[in-house]
Amino acid sequence: PSEFGKETFIGRGDLRDELSFRILSSATMPTFLLQGQRRVGKTSLLNFLPELLGSRFMIIAQDMQRSEFKTVSDCFNGFVQRIKLSENKLFPEPLQAWDEFEAFFKEFARREDRKIILAFDEYENFHRLLKNEGENGERLLAAMRSFSQHQNQVVLLFTGLYLFADLREPDFSKYFVHAHRLKVGYLKEEDSIKLITNPYPEFGLIYPDELVEKIYRLTVGHPALLQHICYEMVNRANIFQKRNMSNEDLQAVLELVLDRDNAVMTNFWKHFCNESLKQTVSEIMQGQKPHNMADLLRLLDYGFIIEDKEKSYKLRVPLFEKWIEKHGESF
Repeated sequence: PSEFGKETFIGRGDLRDELSFRILSSATMPTFLLQGQRRVGKTSLLNFLPELLGSRFMIIAQDMQRSEFKTVSDCFNGFVQRIKLSENKLFPEPLQAWDEFEAFFKEFARREDRKIILAFDEYENFHRLLKNEGENGERLLAAMRSFSQHQNQVVLLFTGLYLFADLREPDFSKYFVHAHRLKVGYLKEEDSIKLITNPYPEFGLIYPDELVEKIYRLTVGHPALLQHICYEMVNRANIFQKRNMSNEDLQAVLELVLDRDNAVMTNFWKHFCNESLKQTVSEIMQGQKPHNMADLLRLLDYGFIIEDKEKSYKLRVPLFEKWIEKHGESF
């Protein structure tokens, strides 16, 4: 289990190529939203961007959930301090902090022979801080848009669950009209199979082909669910001193994965879904035609449901449905 780290970061070449191409081919710097469901690897992707993109790029990422970011000024000052380690002059007022941020990175970019990506990880928390600033929040977003449009060295990259259009007051979609959405989805089947059968060198477990197919079918390549299953399979192999894994082992592991407190499931059911969305999900699971079209489109846009060949809908990940059947009514 301790080996599930750097070498289990698999796939994402398509996102790397799109991000690199758009940055290197743009006359002015586009703004990006790296968007995906909770626990699908957005932060891991950020951490691996320096390795994925190479020496032509410099990535400075900040987790907006960190406790020291109590104001918008803290966020802007934090980016500057990441580079300007020896100078600790801070600006408590948000507009002053922005002016220092803009001036510093314009000069810093002029000296650097590479593109600079400033990543606001978990940007919804940055939005919440902007909301606390009232009219200044709108002014700051306008200034950030202008900064992006009038230079071609520094990229603003936001990562999170929600689309710009779903965050209001201030409305990101109003200011970043031409932002590029990069969807962080599930792993492709070939990458999922690699994660199951060969996540790191000298991996010792042996899975029958039908078991690998079943794990993929249950997860559809959801990274966190795949890793959870694989982690528990390794634990079980260690406990029982075995290498050849069976369907019996998988069934025992699924009991652990489908725990009521599974973070992937509770994030979806408890935090993403309001009561109306829960009702729509229940209708879909029962094979009924959903009554609320707005809920249906929201679930589709965020990738939680798919349309099947019969033009009806189903939950994209079978394990989600199994968990909701087991625990949904308890939330």
